[in-house]
Amino acid sequence: MRRHLIAATVLLAMLIPAAPDLHACGDKYARVGASSRLKGYRPLYPASVLVFSPAGAKQDDIAGFKSFLEKEGYTPTFAAHGSDVAKTIAAGKYELLVVHYDDASRVKSAAAAIPGAPSIVTILPEKSKKLEPEVRKTYEHVITPHSMSKWDALELLDHVMAARVKPSSAPDASR
Repeated sequence: MRRHLIAATVLLAMLIPAAPDLHACGDKYARVGASSRLKGYRPLYPASVLVFSPAGAKQDDIAGFKSFLEKEGYTPTFAAHGSDVAKTIAAGKYELLVVHYDDASRVKSAAAAIPGAPSIVTILPEKSKKLEPEVRKTYEHVITPHSMSKWDALELLDHVMAARVKPSSAPDASR
Protein backbone atom coordinates (compact mmCIF):
# COMPACT_ATOMS: atom_id res chain seq x y z
CA MET A 1 0.00 0.00 0.00
CA ARG A 2 2.80 2.36 0.91
CA ARG A 3 4.52 1.64 -2.42
CA HIS A 4 1.40 2.61 -4.35
CA LEU A 5 1.10 5.87 -2.41
CA ILE A 6 4.74 6.79 -3.12
CA ALA A 7 4.36 5.90 -6.81
CA ALA A 8 1.18 7.97 -7.09
CA THR A 9 2.85 10.94 -5.38
CA VAL A 10 5.88 10.78 -7.68
CA LEU A 11 3.64 10.50 -10.76
CA LEU A 12 1.52 13.44 -9.62
CA ALA A 13 4.64 15.52 -8.92
CA MET A 14 5.84 14.83 -12.46
CA LEU A 15 2.50 15.73 -14.09
CA ILE A 16 1.77 18.99 -12.27
CA PRO A 17 4.37 21.09 -14.17
CA ALA A 18 3.02 19.75 -17.47
CA ALA A 19 -0.54 20.98 -16.74
CA PRO A 20 -1.67 23.93 -18.87
CA ASP A 21 -2.21 27.31 -17.29
CA LEU A 22 -5.92 27.33 -16.59
CA HIS A 23 -6.01 30.79 -15.06
CA ALA A 24 -6.16 32.62 -18.39
CA CYS A 25 -9.66 32.67 -19.79
CA GLY A 26 -9.10 35.05 -22.68
CA ASP A 27 -6.40 36.48 -24.91
CA LYS A 28 -6.37 39.80 -23.09
CA TYR A 29 -5.32 38.04 -19.88
CA ALA A 30 -2.81 35.67 -21.46
CA ARG A 31 -0.63 38.45 -22.82
CA VAL A 32 2.72 40.01 -22.19
CA GLY A 33 1.09 43.12 -20.73
CA ALA A 34 -0.43 42.98 -17.28
CA SER A 35 -4.09 42.20 -16.83
CA SER A 36 -6.57 45.04 -17.20
CA ARG A 37 -8.51 43.45 -14.34
CA LEU A 38 -5.63 44.27 -12.05
CA LYS A 39 -5.48 47.89 -13.24
CA GLY A 40 -1.91 47.53 -14.44
CA TYR A 41 -2.48 47.37 -18.18
CA ARG A 42 0.49 47.94 -20.46
CA PRO A 43 -0.08 48.13 -24.21
CA LEU A 44 1.75 45.72 -26.48
CA TYR A 45 1.83 48.42 -29.16
CA PRO A 46 2.41 51.83 -27.56
CA ALA A 47 1.37 54.42 -30.10
CA SER A 48 1.80 58.02 -30.99
CA VAL A 49 -1.69 59.43 -30.46
CA LEU A 50 -3.11 62.70 -31.76
CA VAL A 51 -6.12 63.80 -29.72
CA PHE A 52 -8.40 66.49 -31.16
CA SER A 53 -9.84 68.32 -28.17
CA PRO A 54 -13.62 68.72 -28.30
CA ALA A 55 -15.31 72.10 -28.19
CA GLY A 56 -15.52 73.41 -24.63
CA ALA A 57 -12.95 70.98 -23.23
CA LYS A 58 -11.53 72.01 -19.87
CA GLN A 59 -7.75 72.34 -19.52
CA ASP A 60 -7.81 70.18 -16.37
CA ASP A 61 -9.56 67.36 -18.26
CA ILE A 62 -7.09 67.59 -21.13
CA ALA A 63 -4.11 67.57 -18.75
CA GLY A 64 -5.55 64.58 -16.87
CA PHE A 65 -6.17 62.60 -20.06
CA LYS A 66 -2.68 63.44 -21.36
CA SER A 67 -1.11 62.36 -18.07
CA PHE A 68 -3.09 59.10 -18.08
CA LEU A 69 -2.06 58.22 -21.65
CA GLU A 70 1.60 59.03 -20.94
CA LYS A 71 1.55 56.95 -17.76
CA GLU A 72 0.17 53.99 -19.72
CA GLY A 73 2.91 54.15 -22.37
CA TYR A 74 1.35 56.20 -25.17
CA THR A 75 2.80 59.39 -26.68
CA PRO A 76 -0.12 61.82 -26.84
CA THR A 77 -0.27 65.14 -28.66
CA PHE A 78 -3.28 67.38 -28.31
CA ALA A 79 -4.68 69.63 -31.03
CA ALA A 80 -7.02 72.49 -30.23
CA HIS A 81 -10.62 72.33 -31.39
CA GLY A 82 -11.00 73.81 -34.86
CA SER A 83 -7.35 73.40 -35.84
CA ASP A 84 -6.48 72.46 -39.43
CA VAL A 85 -6.72 68.66 -39.40
CA ALA A 86 -4.61 67.94 -42.50
CA LYS A 87 -1.75 70.22 -41.39
CA THR A 88 -1.82 68.88 -37.84
CA ILE A 89 -1.70 65.26 -38.97
CA ALA A 90 1.01 65.98 -41.53
CA ALA A 91 3.12 67.79 -38.91
CA GLY A 92 3.80 64.55 -37.02
CA LYS A 93 3.79 60.80 -37.43
CA TYR A 94 0.71 59.48 -35.65
CA GLU A 95 -0.71 55.97 -35.55
CA LEU A 96 -3.98 56.86 -33.82
CA LEU A 97 -6.36 59.79 -33.94
CA VAL A 98 -8.75 60.17 -31.01
CA VAL A 99 -11.63 62.48 -31.79
CA HIS A 100 -15.01 63.43 -30.34
CA TYR A 101 -17.98 62.20 -32.36
CA ASP A 102 -19.03 65.76 -33.27
CA ASP A 103 -15.71 66.31 -35.11
CA ALA A 104 -15.19 62.76 -36.40
CA SER A 105 -16.54 63.20 -39.94
CA ARG A 106 -14.37 66.29 -40.52
CA VAL A 107 -11.27 64.51 -39.21
CA LYS A 108 -12.05 61.29 -41.09
CA SER A 109 -12.38 63.04 -44.46
CA ALA A 110 -9.19 65.06 -43.93
CA ALA A 111 -7.23 62.00 -42.76
CA ALA A 112 -8.39 59.88 -45.70
CA ALA A 113 -6.46 62.15 -48.08
CA ILE A 114 -3.18 61.42 -46.28
CA PRO A 115 -1.19 58.35 -47.37
CA GLY A 116 -0.78 55.85 -44.54
CA ALA A 117 -3.49 57.64 -42.58
CA PRO A 118 -3.74 56.95 -38.85
CA SER A 119 -6.59 54.86 -37.48
CA ILE A 120 -9.47 56.87 -36.06
CA VAL A 121 -10.95 56.16 -32.64
CA THR A 122 -14.16 58.05 -31.95
CA ILE A 123 -15.37 59.05 -28.49
CA LEU A 124 -19.12 59.12 -27.87
CA PRO A 125 -19.38 60.53 -24.35
CA GLU A 126 -23.14 60.71 -23.99
CA LYS A 127 -25.39 57.69 -23.72
CA SER A 128 -27.88 57.53 -26.57
CA LYS A 129 -29.76 54.42 -27.66
CA LYS A 130 -30.53 56.09 -30.97
CA LEU A 131 -27.13 57.62 -31.78
CA GLU A 132 -24.77 54.86 -30.61
CA PRO A 133 -25.78 52.25 -33.25
CA GLU A 134 -25.33 54.89 -35.99
CA VAL A 135 -21.89 55.81 -34.69
CA ARG A 136 -20.84 52.15 -34.55
CA LYS A 137 -21.98 51.68 -38.18
CA THR A 138 -19.98 54.70 -39.34
CA TYR A 139 -16.86 54.29 -37.20
CA GLU A 140 -15.19 50.98 -36.51
CA HIS A 141 -13.61 51.92 -33.18
CA VAL A 142 -15.76 53.75 -30.61
CA ILE A 143 -14.98 54.59 -27.00
CA THR A 144 -18.09 55.00 -24.86
CA PRO A 145 -17.03 56.33 -21.44
CA HIS A 146 -20.53 55.80 -20.03
CA SER A 147 -20.25 52.03 -20.55
CA MET A 148 -16.48 51.41 -20.57
CA SER A 149 -13.81 51.77 -17.94
CA LYS A 150 -10.62 53.61 -18.82
CA TRP A 151 -8.91 50.21 -18.88
CA ASP A 152 -11.38 48.99 -21.50
CA ALA A 153 -10.59 52.08 -23.57
CA LEU A 154 -6.86 51.32 -23.34
CA GLU A 155 -7.52 47.77 -24.51
CA LEU A 156 -9.48 49.16 -27.47
CA LEU A 157 -6.53 51.39 -28.41
CA ASP A 158 -4.21 48.39 -28.18
CA HIS A 159 -6.52 46.26 -30.38
CA VAL A 160 -6.60 49.06 -32.98
CA MET A 161 -2.80 49.17 -32.97
CA ALA A 162 -2.59 45.37 -33.21
CA ALA A 163 -4.77 45.54 -36.33
CA ARG A 164 -2.42 48.18 -37.81
CA VAL A 165 0.69 46.18 -37.02
CA LYS A 166 -0.71 42.81 -38.07
CA PRO A 167 -3.40 43.43 -40.69
CA SER A 168 -5.79 40.52 -40.85
CA SER A 169 -5.67 38.43 -43.97
CA ALA A 170 -8.71 38.08 -46.18
CA PRO A 171 -11.03 35.27 -45.08
CA ASP A 172 -10.64 32.03 -46.97
CA ALA A 173 -13.60 31.64 -49.35
CA SER A 174 -13.20 27.87 -49.51
CA ARG A 175 -14.42 27.34 -45.94
